Amino acid sequence: MKFRDGYWHIKAGYTHIPQAALWEGEVRGKELHLYAASKKCTHRGDTLNAPLVTTVLSSPMPDSIHVRTFRHKGGKNAPPFFTLLPDSGAEAGIEKNEGRWTFGAGKLQAALDTEGPCNLYFSREGKPLTLGLGKLSGHFTDDRGVSRMAQYLGLGVGETIYGMGERFTPFVKNGQTVDIWNEDGGTSSEQSYKNIPFYISSNGYGVLVNNPGKVSFEIASE
Repeated sequence: MKFRDGYWHIKAGYTHIPQAALWEGEVRGKELHLYAASKKCTHRGDTLNAPLVTTVLSSPMPDSIHVRTFRHKGGKNAPPFFTLLPDSGAEAGIEKNEGRWTFGAGKLQAALDTEGPCNLYFSREGKPLTLGLGKLSGHFTDDRGVSRMAQYLGLGVGETIYGMGERFTPFVKNGQTVDIWNEDGGTSSEQSYKNIPFYISSNGYGVLVNNPGKVSFEIASE
């Protein structure tokens, strides 16, 4: 599900609220709450008509970070659900130091600069893993009023992606569009019977999208 028209434009029929610049961050218990403005704000006047997108970082266990991003959080609490560990936060460490927020869970760390683009940097023991690009990510609404959240994650040179559950397409998923939706399309198509919104990278990390609905992955396909 592509939202962009090339690199510079948003597709016709979509409205985009990006995570352009960090407005404020705060610690709530064992969680780090980050509020991103849709444009660069240099003074209070820039906040007019500038909605915020909220990102919450927490941790269910060492070496695992739970990222929730939303605008006007709400919705029906309808099953099915994935069974996940609760966010204990016992291993989480939150710091604000030298112009950067950091959230650490075991050997895994997420970092965000307090000024400039609202990008999330993920690393493990100092080794860069991936980068969440705030300006491209965020809240999209189509002309029917249907809202979706999108997250753009960077891929390194030579990095390959695997997973997504049962698939009948090439084993390396780079270059593919994968829609997580169980369908009976036979064993010679892009449809499959047992989709799982989870992938593993050759760079040494995995990503689970905690949504049992239709999730679309564009894997180096733009």
